[in-house]
Amino acid sequence: MAIRKHKSRAGATSYYVYVKTDGSWRYVDKAATKDDAKAIERRERERAFQVRSGLRAEAVDAAFSELALPWADKRRETHRRGNDDRWRMRKHIEPFFGARPVGEIDVASVRAFIDHGRQVRMGATTVQHCIRLLGRFLNELVMDGKLPSNPVFRLDRATRRLFRPTHDPRKTPFIRRKADIAALYRALSGDVQAMFAVGVFAGLRTGEIPGLRGPDVDVRTRRIHVQRRYATPTKDDEPRTVPINDTLLPVLTAWLAGPGREDGLVFPPTGHGDFVVSHRLRACLRSAQESLGLPRLTWYQSTRHTFASHWVSDGRPIEKLRDILGHSTVQVTERYAHLSPDAFCREDYRAVSVDLGEPSGSPIDGHNGSAAKAGGHNRGTMTSSGPKSGSQVVESTTGEVAEWPKAPDSKSGLGASPTWVRLPPSPRKLGNPQKAPEPSALAPTSKDRLRRG
Repeated sequence: MAIRKHKSRAGATSYYVYVKTDGSWRYVDKAATKDDAKAIERRERERAFQVRSGLRAEAVDAAFSELALPWADKRRETHRRGNDDRWRMRKHIEPFFGARPVGEIDVASVRAFIDHGRQVRMGATTVQHCIRLLGRFLNELVMDGKLPSNPVFRLDRATRRLFRPTHDPRKTPFIRRKADIAALYRALSGDVQAMFAVGVFAGLRTGEIPGLRGPDVDVRTRRIHVQRRYATPTKDDEPRTVPINDTLLPVLTAWLAGPGREDGLVFPPTGHGDFVVSHRLRACLRSAQESLGLPRLTWYQSTRHTFASHWVSDGRPIEKLRDILGHSTVQVTERYAHLSPDAFCREDYRAVSVDLGEPSGSPIDGHNGSAAKAGGHNRGTMTSSGPKSGSQVVESTTGEVAEWPKAPDSKSGLGASPTWVRLPPSPRKLGNPQKAPEPSALAPTSKDRLRRG
């Protein structure tokens, strides 16, 4: 660092503080006195020490576009989805942040970008992809020591809900009836029919079916070695092996008997291009669905998604389905777990079971029955023969019996004109016998209580 004294034409003296970075001197600040200039110098030395120690990020004055665009271009060489990321960076992210310095990007600016995406009717999935891409870019700046923290990682849960996709993958439609799968297969013809069979009975992705070659299909061991999507690697960059089930085996055996299919492409193109184009598959499938009166589903829903749904519905393990579909984690495959017949065992259905039928019991004699006597001694119990004509209830706590000639009221539980009979109180409860009540006491009073069951 350096402090330079400067004297203006008017005679005023000031001190300029400079710091050397990347081989060149950079102006920091100026002060009126030398002591103030030394204080600025000490502050800059402390800041430089924190940057070297990793306690603080070095300030970045470069604009967002100067760093983000070259980073997105380089990403195409290292990531399979690099072209998509580069397009999102140039289409959505860079026009918003543009010339803003990278060091000024904070949580508020990220929230502003989310609100901007919603205003221009950007899809929730698109906003989610853009936020993830922005977070990866800023995270590299953090690792390089150019930012103290990543503002994307500090977004709260409420903000993240704004761009969370609303689609539930468990609600994705598929062909539920196996008879409809057979009818749709018969309605197709030629190579589209065989490709539909590979998709619906082996679960291959749409782009993996045209990329199959003769050596990839072994009908003797009943295996399909999936290792490419058209001419590029698979989605997860990992080959996988898929079984050939009993329905698909005769279809592939007959199809591979054609000329040139054992060494070249299993499904050679019939028109322009190096592979069978996907829009031709969709057009043939849509025509077959309309002729059969079936719901209009996409090729993915009619083939791969239908295969996975019926695999789980037939009771096959979801872990093996994950290997067949080539999912990155089993959590992705768990979207089909609700279709498993073993999702709930017998003990699960027996849990929290309650008998909602009418309780059964013998009629109670309100004047001289054993049940009435038991009602005076068994505290905390109540018996009832149900809401029928002539039903009786014993209240064991007070030793009272209420009788009504018709069904009890739905609110009070009593009939329109109940007849009350007072029984002698329990000796164990009161201790001393009492004199029998007067006839006037037979009428219900405010102190008479009826415990409801």
